[in-house]
This record gives sequence, C-alpha cells and structure tokens, in this order.
Amino acid sequence: MMRWLFQSRRLLALLALVVLVLALLPNRIVDRITHGPSHAVQMPVGPTSRGIRRVGLWLRPESRENGSAREGDETLKSERDMAVLRYRRLEDELREARERIEQLSQVREQMKNSTVDLLDARVTAWVSEPSAATLRISRGSKAGVGYNMVVASGINLVGRIADDPGAFTANVRLITSANTALAVRIVPAELDAPPREAVATLYAGGNPNELTAVVPATQVVREGDVAYLSDDGWPEEARALVVGRVAGVLPEPTDPLLRRRVVVRPVPTLPALSRVIVIVPHTLEH
Repeated sequence: MMRWLFQSRRLLALLALVVLVLALLPNRIVDRITHGPSHAVQMPVGPTSRGIRRVGLWLRPESRENGSAREGDETLKSERDMAVLRYRRLEDELREARERIEQLSQVREQMKNSTVDLLDARVTAWVSEPSAATLRISRGSKAGVGYNMVVASGINLVGRIADDPGAFTANVRLITSANTALAVRIVPAELDAPPREAVATLYAGGNPNELTAVVPATQVVREGDVAYLSDDGWPEEARALVVGRVAGVLPEPTDPLLRRRVVVRPVPTLPALSRVIVIVPHTLEH
C-alpha cells in the first residue's frame, strides 16, 4: 500500500513538472506537442458530447422552440423592413411622377395656343463659373434638344440651352448667370388685385438666387409681386413664363428719393432643381 502511494506521488510530481515545463515553453511548441493527444481525446468524447446535447434538447423542447421562434421573428422583421423600403421607394416615384405631370400641365396650359413639345429632363450636374451658372441635363440632340431652346420648371423660367448639345446631354445657362438682362412685367400676384404694372429690366449680378432692377419711385412695386418675361430677345415660347417673385423693394443708394431697387428671386431654387422641361418648338426638326 505504501509502495503504491509512493508511486502515485512520484507520478503526480512528474505531471506537475511536465505542466510547469509546458507553461514555460512558447505557444507554438505547446500546440505541436498537445495537438496529437487532444485530438485523440476529442475523437471518443465528441460523439458523446453531441449525444448529451441532443438529449438535453429533447428533455427541454422549449429551448428548441424558442430558438426556432427567434429565427422566425428575425425573418419576418427582415421581410417587413424590405416591404417598408419598397413602399417608400414607390411613394417617392409616385411623388416625382405627380410633380412632373403638374409641371407639364402648367406649361401646356400657359402655351395652349403654341405648337411645342415638352421634353422632361433630369438634372445631372450643376456647374458654377464666374461667367455663368449652368445645369447639365440628361437630354441631348438625340431627343430633339437644340441650341437656345427654352428650359422651364412648371411655369417658371429656368434658362435656355447654352450651346450645341451633345448626343445625350446638354447645358442650360440659368437666368441668374452673371451679365444676364431680362425685360419683365411686374404685376400683383392676385388676379383680383387692383391692376398695376411696372416695366423693368432685371440684371443678374452673380448671386445664383436673385436678380435686381432699378425702377422709378413713381412705379408701384410691392413684395410678393410676380415678374413675367417680356423680352423680345427670347424665343416666343418663353413669353409670359415666370422669372420670379419680388423679395424686396429698397431705396436705390445712389438716388434714394427718385428710384427704387427691386430684388426678384426665382420661385424654385435653380441650382437645386432635379428635373426641368425643355420646350421644343414643332417648327424645328427633332
């Protein structure tokens, strides 16, 4: 009995020494030494552990059901999120379609006696240069777009095609580009307001959001009035399109008693437009 105990103590001491040596060795050496024995132990133990797990799930079916339920909930949540995303996209498409129809209808009503085609175009870029502010659109000569054609947003004047368009794109020079001059009529916005009219020439001075005119103090112009294009230098189909609304009437600094400075802002923010309409006359081949 004492001899067996003595041998057990020797074995225990030997194991402790082996563990101590392994603890001092680098990890890669320990992995190589222990890989074989650990694999030999896992081979008979692995099936047993899997069997014990299956028995545990069988004894506790609610764990299995809860796991399946959670997976089902996640699937339903993903499907719901995708359905909501599709719905929102359809909402956006419907809103854009309604806006385009409304713009086309407004221009068509404004030009009911004109023979023109209304070509819807998407704005792809905005280029601001010292000499001009320009929108690039997704229509070109292949769609019938030509030089100097009028571009609008609803009944609001945006600009005109600046140069010979490419096959699939064209540049629109905005009415707020530097050195632009536009002859306009400024009238009340309300149709039932007392009739009055101011004739002026609006100038763009580099601000992409406004034009200004100087008028005699005797001409009555009020904030909120509408400026309509009345310029012989523009194509006939641009007549009576809205240039903008009066945003302010101020004394002219150089002659405050006799003249007023009128500030007009386009109704849509031109650099922020996403779609426009190119007005294509029937008389041009396209």
